[in-house]
Amino acid sequence: SLAVYTPTRRRTASSAPRRIAGIAASNEVWRFAARNDLLAHLETAVRLAKECFWQVGKLSFTYDIDPEIENEAWISIHADIQGSLDELLQQHLAYGKALVRVLPKAKLPLIRFAPGLE
Repeated sequence: SLAVYTPTRRRTASSAPRRIAGIAASNEVWRFAARNDLLAHLETAVRLAKECFWQVGKLSFTYDIDPEIENEAWISIHADIQGSLDELLQQHLAYGKALVRVLPKAKLPLIRFAPGLE
């Protein structure tokens, strides 16, 4: 008897990156955030950054690992910001206070803010 092979279309994952708070998230960022229940907290952290910093440019995420401390990892929120040194210090302080107020204490070390000047 003759066997006929008919290939079926295989569904592949979308090549479009997943997004958190409207920002593209790499697979590493997404997996770490999902594994540590950070998705909603990252959305909050991004919203607060936009509220606390007067001039926020491009935002992005990275998954970072401490090379010296075993099992120490976090997601960094990178933001291009503008302003005078005094303004930026005040805004950064307000951001830190807002995060401490709204995020669970156990999640704070897993989300870090990495401002860069435009």
